[in-house]
Amino acid sequence: MLLLDYLQESARGKSKKYSIHKVIEWIKKLAPNTRFSDLSPRWLENFQNTLVSTSGLSLQTCEHYCNAPRHQFKLAVRDNVLFEDPGAGVPHIKVLEQRRPHLETWEIEQLMKTPIKGQKSGIGPAIKQARLFAVATGLRISDIRTLRWEHIDLKTKQVSKTQEKTGRLVIIPIKDEALKLIDDGIEHERADFVFPRIAELKTIENTNTYLREWGKAAGLTKPIGWHIARHTDATQLLEAGADIYTVK
Repeated sequence: MLLLDYLQESARGKSKKYSIHKVIEWIKKLAPNTRFSDLSPRWLENFQNTLVSTSGLSLQTCEHYCNAPRHQFKLAVRDNVLFEDPGAGVPHIKVLEQRRPHLETWEIEQLMKTPIKGQKSGIGPAIKQARLFAVATGLRISDIRTLRWEHIDLKTKQVSKTQEKTGRLVIIPIKDEALKLIDDGIEHERADFVFPRIAELKTIENTNTYLREWGKAAGLTKPIGWHIARHTDATQLLEAGADIYTVK
């Protein structure tokens, strides 16, 4: 049996987001004729090394992709398709821990005083408001989109919300400066979205153009997407001063 056939059968019906689909494409390129009888610890080690040296992918991505066949090997042993796990004892790809990208204080200051496009429709300021709040709280965009006023306790100045991605409850203290970002002087219903314009978007992909152009207008060279917002120290935002809540 070809390894490729086995993996393709295992991947059938699975979402394209699973890494097994990615590793199938690389096995097609690097080792399309590999049979089960060819599998061994050395085969996996060679495949890992070849993927790292020829694919142009990051070490982290290569390791992520190679975890898919490792998992399938274990399942094959369980189902008596393989007698031994060829991944057993093979070292994983070493991934150096890298400092996560984040925004510096001066970059946040630049963003705060730089207007964003989309003033007429209102979507631009809504994106800017949500983006700065994400920096201040560390909330993921999925949680920003689903954030309701019932999740915010103005007395204790906390956000209490079950994360969309992990299903875990998080309690995040928020400073007055961050609260001013969302204070529009209106008494909202508990079930109302804090960022209704963001919540109604079918996808956040459309916001990326606004973010890119906003960052460029502010003179920033690094991306300012939603992911990087989570890795920016909230204290940096607070250091920027009172103008933090002025969304232009």
